[in-house]
Amino acid sequence: MIKLVPDWTKEYVEFWDAIKRRNLLFIKLRYIAVLMLLGFGYFASLIELQLTPTQKLLILFIAVIIFLYNVAFQFIRPKLKSEAGKFNPLHLSLLQILFDLTALTILVYFTGGIESPLLAFYVFHMIIGSLILPTYIIYTIAGLSFTVITAMALLQFYSVIPSFPIRRLYSQPEFDNIRFVLVSLIDFALLIFVSVFLANKIAHQLYKREKQLVETLEKLNVAENRKQKYIMGIVHEIKSPIAATKSILDLVSKGYVGKLSEEVKAKIKRAEARTDEALEMINTILRISGMRLLNQKKFALVDIVKILRKVIDSYSEIARSKNIYIELIEKGKRKDNVEGDEKLLELVFSNIVANALKYSETNGHIQLTVSYGRKSVEIQICDDGIGVPPHELDKIFDSYYRSANLKELKTEGTGLGLSLVKEIVEQHNGKIKAKSPSPLGSEKRPGTCFKIKLPYSVKRTEPDEALLTIKGGV
Repeated sequence: MIKLVPDWTKEYVEFWDAIKRRNLLFIKLRYIAVLMLLGFGYFASLIELQLTPTQKLLILFIAVIIFLYNVAFQFIRPKLKSEAGKFNPLHLSLLQILFDLTALTILVYFTGGIESPLLAFYVFHMIIGSLILPTYIIYTIAGLSFTVITAMALLQFYSVIPSFPIRRLYSQPEFDNIRFVLVSLIDFALLIFVSVFLANKIAHQLYKREKQLVETLEKLNVAENRKQKYIMGIVHEIKSPIAATKSILDLVSKGYVGKLSEEVKAKIKRAEARTDEALEMINTILRISGMRLLNQKKFALVDIVKILRKVIDSYSEIARSKNIYIELIEKGKRKDNVEGDEKLLELVFSNIVANALKYSETNGHIQLTVSYGRKSVEIQICDDGIGVPPHELDKIFDSYYRSANLKELKTEGTGLGLSLVKEIVEQHNGKIKAKSPSPLGSEKRPGTCFKIKLPYSVKRTEPDEALLTIKGGV
C-alpha cells in the first residue's frame, strides 16, 4: 500500500474529515463535468466548431464512463475508514485523480491532442492533487502527464498515430507545426509544474501550521490533565475534615456526649444537612474531574423523572421564598429508562433549574416537561424569567460567557455552569439547545427554554398515544 498519510495526521480527526469533505466535493463536481461534456457538442455548434461523428461518440462514451466510476466512488466513500495502514480516503483521492486524468488524456487525444482546448484542465487537476497528496506523488503524476502529452504530440507530428483535430478551431492544423508543438509543450510544462510548486508550497505551509496546532492542543491537554489531578487531590483532602465533622455531629445528635435541648438538636440537624451538602458537592467535583481526566462515568439505568423530582425538592425552599410555582409534566407512557450517570444528570438539571430560579422574579413559573419519543426522551425546562437576547443564544454554552442582561442585574456567576451542562449532556450522547422567549414568557418576562434530548439505552417500541400528565406544585 502506497504511504500517503503524514505520521502526524494518523490520529488527527480534523485532517480526515477535511479529506472526506474534499472527496465528496470532487464527486459532486464530477457530475457537473459529465453534464458539461454532454453539452460540449451543442456548445461547439454554437460557436461553429465542427466535431466528427467519431469525436461526438467518443465524448459521449467518456461521459458515461466518468458517470459510472463516479457513482462507484460515491458508493465507496462512506465505507472507508480513516486508518493509515489500510485503504483510506487519501487513497480514494489518488484514485479519483488517476481516473480523471486517464479520461482527460483520452478526451485530449480525440479533440486535437496538442491543439485540444481541454489541455488546460490538467492544471486544475494538478492544483487539486497538490492540496491533498504528498509532494512526491503529485510531482510524479505531473511528470507522467507531461511525458504522455509529449509522446502524444510527437507521435502525431511524425504521423505514427492519427490526429483528430477540431475543425475550424484553427485556420489550419497545427499538430504538424514543430514550432507550435514545442512552444505548446514548454507552455504546458511550465503551467503544470509551476501550479504544482505553488499549490504544494501553500498546502505544505497549511499542514505545518496544523501540525503545530495539534502539538499545542496536546500540550494543553497535558496541562488540563495536570490541573484536574491537582483539583482531585486538593478536593479529596478537603473531604476528610468535613467527613470527620459529620461523624462528630452524628455522635452529638445521638446524645453520646450528653442530653441536648430541642433547639440545639435542630441546630445540629441543620449543621448535619450542610455537611451532607458539602460532601455531595465534593463528590460531584470529584466525579466531574474523573469524567474529564479519565473519562470515568458510572452509567446505569436511571429514572429521569425521579432525578427531576429530587432537583425540585432540593430547591423547594428557594421557590417558596420567591413564590415561584414549579410543575413537572410527563408526556407519554414511560417504557424505557435512560442509561446515564445519575449524579452528573442531576447536576445538569440542577444547574438549569437553579438558573431559572435565580433569574425569575417573584410569582414566577417554571415548567419541567418529560416527553417520551421513539428513540430518545426529551426534557424541556422553561421559565418566565428575564430571558436571553436572541443573538446570544449560541454563546451561552461557551465557557465564562455571561449574557449582557445578566451583567446588568449584577448577579453572581462564573459563566461555567451551562458549558459544564453541555459537556455532560454530550458525554451521554445527547443534545441540548436553548431558545428565548419561552412558551411561558410574556413581553416583559420573555423567559428561556432548554431542550435536552437523551437516547434510550434499549430499543423502544412505539409510544402510547395516551397523554399522562403528572403535575406537582412546589
